[in-house]
Formats: sequence, C-alpha cells, structure tokens
Amino acid sequence: MARGLVIHRRVNPGVNWALPTLILLNGFTYAAAAARDTEPVNEPDKALYSIYCDAQTGLCWQDPQKDAYKPADPGLVATEAARYCDELVLGGYDDWRLPDSDELRALIAGNEATEPGGQCMLTIGGGRNETLFRACEGGQPGKGPGANGCYLRPGLTGTCNKTGPPQATQYLEIWASNRPADDADGWQAYVSFDRGALGYNHVNSAGDVRCVREGRGANQTGLAPANRFVARAPEAADLDPCEVSDKLALHIRVPDKLANPPDRLMAFLYRADKWRFPPAGPPDGGTDYNTVMQPEFSADGEFRTVLPGCTFYREHTLEGEYRVYVQLLMEERRPPMVMQGDYYWGSNTEVFELPFDGIEHRGTQQNLELTLWPVVR
Repeated sequence: MARGLVIHRRVNPGVNWALPTLILLNGFTYAAAAARDTEPVNEPDKALYSIYCDAQTGLCWQDPQKDAYKPADPGLVATEAARYCDELVLGGYDDWRLPDSDELRALIAGNEATEPGGQCMLTIGGGRNETLFRACEGGQPGKGPGANGCYLRPGLTGTCNKTGPPQATQYLEIWASNRPADDADGWQAYVSFDRGALGYNHVNSAGDVRCVREGRGANQTGLAPANRFVARAPEAADLDPCEVSDKLALHIRVPDKLANPPDRLMAFLYRADKWRFPPAGPPDGGTDYNTVMQPEFSADGEFRTVLPGCTFYREHTLEGEYRVYVQLLMEERRPPMVMQGDYYWGSNTEVFELPFDGIEHRGTQQNLELTLWPVVR
C-alpha cells in the first residue's frame, strides 16, 4: 500500500470550511519548498516577539507563541513545529528548539494538578495511558490567571483560543518534543494553556509552537525573526486507505424528540486495549468526516453515517480490536466534551475486529444499529 501525503478537497456537507481539509499520511513526501531564508524580514505586519528569560530554570522563551494574534493561523504538525524552532533566529540567537513537556509544564499557572509536581502523571519516556487520568485534563477553559484567560505564569503573554483544522472543534495545543514510549511513531506530547492540560496528540494534528533555548540574561522586546519560515506544502498521493478499508454503517437513533437542532455528532473508533468510557483522548479510527456539524435527524429521530476502519489522518487501515464511541452535542463547546443534556453511546460489550475477515481490508461494510443514551451527571 502506498503511503504518502494527501490533500482532500471534498467538503463535508453542512460544514463551512475556511480552508481545504488537510489529510496527512505516513512516509511524509513533501513538495519542493523554499530553503531557509536568513535575510532580515521587515514586513510591516510581521508579528513582534519578546524573549522571556527565567533565571530559576536557565531557560529563555519565545513570547508569545508563534502567530499568537493571528486567529486564522492553522498551526503546524509536529515535525514542522520542530523545524520552525530549529530554524528560528530571534534576538540574535539561532539555538532555539522545541521544549519538552516538563519545560512547558513549568509555564502552567492556576491548575495545581498539571503544574510541576502535580498529580498528572505524564512523564518523559512514559506511555500514552499516563494522560488518561482526570488530573491531566486541566481546569475550566479560558479561566486561567494569565493573559487572555490562559493558564500561564506571570510575565508571559500569548493566546490560547486559536482553533485548528479541520473543523475548529478545539483550541490548538502547544507542541512538546517528547513522544510516548509505547507509540513514538504516531503521538507527541502537548500542553494546552486554555485549560492547563497535558496530553498526547497525533503527530499529524495541528498545534501551536513556543520555542525555548538555554540561556540567562536580560529580557528583550520588540523582536522580529531574522529568518523567514515557510511551511512545507504536501504532495498529493493517489491512494486513500479509508476508501479501501472495511467500514461500519451506523444507524443512530435518539431516545427522545430533540427540542433543538444539535451542534455536532461525532463517531470514532478506539483501541479496545486502551478503552475508557467516555474516551479521554483523540480517536484511533474514523476521519474528519465522522464529525458532522448540525446533523439532520429524521422525523423519527434517526441518522446514518459510515465509520471507516482507518486512522484519522488516513495513514493506514486499522488492525486489531476496536470499540465504537458516538456522542451528540446539543450546543457548541470547546473542547467537544459531553455534558448533561447531550447524548452518547459506547460499545462496552461489543468489540469489532479489523479487518472483518482477520486477513485484509476489502471494503466490506457491516451494519451497527444503536440508540444514544442521555448524559446524566
């Protein structure tokens, strides 16, 4: 099976796309991109930065994060985030790098569980399961003590409410450099300053960047990068593994007559060996098409959708045992977590083996009928 980078420009009905949907696949194949430009950039709209040095840790930080005040900035995937810091020339320094989660964690304020020494157990060299504990989920979004409601320590500036593609369902997290020991190819750590949360996200997800370097000295302000960073454009690939994967045809019902139109329906696959209800992290299967904005249920309270047996970013088809999770949010919410008044369903007893025949994906489709449960908390 060919693996490469794919851009899909199909539009999910009912979704107002600001940008083409970007689908990133393994075996990154990039089109030719401009080389690093070390010429000074003096564009009048160029964002200015400061350098904030912490005498206690001996670290100096880019402040604010990259393109903090550009709401339309889509963020960067993990490899591009690392390249951005590697190439950054700011304040006369060119030794910037992507920070690890321990270093970023030291910037959190207002949420003791995720501050250094807190109950959140995410550790460098640990596994993905470490972040499944509630202690890592952070506080109430946008209620931090720092700038713009972020959970940032005093002295730092920035934003924490930039939404990312494909459907702006949650705010961009800040990438860390470390990856989990049990899945280093697919996942990378982050800190989310809108909640003061820690976790792992897929390396092909979009995230924000705040670079760091070792050093001590006076803080600097009013700085423009001395290099021009150009995000590498993806090269189209021919084969979409989701098209050839086995699929579940979901026939979804709601138990009650909906008083108002729902905001979104989400249906995804999660690995059975890491199952938790409701799930606490990104899905293992299903794509952006399985987030349906303003889904239109029939008069009988029914909705149909197809859940493909492939990874969210279309790297490859899935193999092994998986469980299905579906949630229906009745109002807009970031992050899109269920609350009282919403509906959800989880296959606590039913495990689906992919591919269905245990050998290879053949595009086979199985039906799954389910009735959502009201969330009562």
